[in-house]
Amino acid sequence: MSAAIAGNKVAKEINYMLDYDLVIIGDGVEAIAASRRAIAAGLRVTLVSQNHHWSYPHSLDLLWEVCCYGQVHSWEEARHQYLQAHQWLGLKHSEFELGSRGIDIIVDQGQFLQEKRLTLVAGGRRLVAPHYVLALDQSWVSLSPLLSEAVVPLTPDRLPLLPELPESLAIIGSSPAAIGIAPYLARWGCEVTLISTDSKLLPQESNQVNQYLLHHLQGAKVKVYRWGVPDL
Repeated sequence: MSAAIAGNKVAKEINYMLDYDLVIIGDGVEAIAASRRAIAAGLRVTLVSQNHHWSYPHSLDLLWEVCCYGQVHSWEEARHQYLQAHQWLGLKHSEFELGSRGIDIIVDQGQFLQEKRLTLVAGGRRLVAPHYVLALDQSWVSLSPLLSEAVVPLTPDRLPLLPELPESLAIIGSSPAAIGIAPYLARWGCEVTLISTDSKLLPQESNQVNQYLLHHLQGAKVKVYRWGVPDL
């Protein structure tokens, strides 16, 4: 049985107890992804969310995928395809779609009780499971107070929403998505600077891979600064 049950913050009536293999607490993409993986593995899953409606988050990773596989030739095309893909993913992660897969959804803040077994009270139910997952959504901290008025800070989730690219853009951090999207932005007329917080672009990769990435970025007219490496 799959249903969305509106919870009461003060659980006055706890009528029954339900056993699950996994209780997931959260309302972001991490919680949704964990729920889908768990149900695909044959587990009995419930998702406890504080929000009745959620939306798929904007991300730099999705923008990079659109640029790689969408055969886009301009920022306008990239942004258009990105918004289409984002809308499709939003429907794919909707409450109805998750419920149709067998994921029970309870909308409530929830409260843990230490009984004989650790119990989560949510939506008038006592939820008991051998495992609980806290899958809380990430948030970005604004750097505005630390920057001059000439610098406009952007978080990765806001970049895909810009109707036009800025004249220049500094990307702080060298994730695969940041490295992948930088040459596209430079190709479309944006002066891009990539600032790595490590001496390597991807610390987990070999020196050969990092050297190839560095040459690739420099060939695409992307300025690269690495921590502890003199600017040549």
